[in-house]
Amino acid sequence: MAKRWYVVHTNTGFEDRVKSYIEDRAKMEGVEDLVVEVLVPTETIVEPVKGGKKKTSVRKFFPGYILIKMELNDNSWHFIRNIPKVIGFVGGKLKDGRIDPDSVPDIAEPEVLKIKQQIEEVRGKVKDITKDIERSYLITEHKKGHDESYPIGNLLDRIFKLFV
Repeated sequence: MAKRWYVVHTNTGFEDRVKSYIEDRAKMEGVEDLVVEVLVPTETIVEPVKGGKKKTSVRKFFPGYILIKMELNDNSWHFIRNIPKVIGFVGGKLKDGRIDPDSVPDIAEPEVLKIKQQIEEVRGKVKDITKDIERSYLITEHKKGHDESYPIGNLLDRIFKLFV
């Protein structure tokens, strides 16, 4: 079976810990071939603080969710479900007590590449955050030397449209 990207629901605030649990347990149990990559999409933002200072922090695109590239079968499904702080896969149904792999929606590789590209571009030097009436924009100094602005909610909108 092919390895595809899936969205896994975790307890909010434990995304990084779940990622390390998955990677460590996969090595210990010798199932590294089932789980290829675990991704916690984040962005670096600059927030204004009192006194005109700026605070740099890391924000998750999808609090409570991680992306996993894996081969989905009964063993891998149970492996992920038994990781502490994992709630389950987004979508999917049990059939006769077993997971039906066709019922779990996967994310297309181009969408994941867009997410990774946006993460890498935003990791450039963050200059400022502007607030519009409707949206917040992250202004970064692009690797190619010019400034770019990203609507912060844009990526979330694209991903959640996949599951609606």
